[in-house]
Amino acid sequence: MSFDLKLSNGDLVLTASGQPEAVTGNDKIRQDILKILLTEEGDNSYHQSYGSSVGSLNVGENFGQSFTEKSMEGSVSNAINKLITLQKFQSRTQFLNPAEVIVSIRNIQIYRDELDPRMWSIFVSVITQELEEVGQSVTLRLI
Repeated sequence: MSFDLKLSNGDLVLTASGQPEAVTGNDKIRQDILKILLTEEGDNSYHQSYGSSVGSLNVGENFGQSFTEKSMEGSVSNAINKLITLQKFQSRTQFLNPAEVIVSIRNIQIYRDELDPRMWSIFVSVITQELEEVGQSVTLRLI
């Protein structure tokens, strides 16, 4: 089984005894998806390619909604595929629970908020090695 610490709003979750709580199963996949999407590509000094560029556009660029949606969809797809690759490397040295392994991307949907055009919602669903569909969503503001 892979190992990761459970996060809630960016903070470690502790058990009643004060120990860090581990995250497992489908919750681990959801957390892994959130982490890779919200980490700016290059921010992790140990894994420069980890992360995505989904939350940033170049200042001064004014692209249409369709172009921005396709750009974000491509960034999400690339990030999830990086996660799949990292899991394959990890599986060479340790057992991974099938509920924690992404086999493929099922769907990516991008929506722009009608009231605040800076806000975008991303919905991602993946298929696990247990052949379950796991979904995760994130709303972010493009800067």
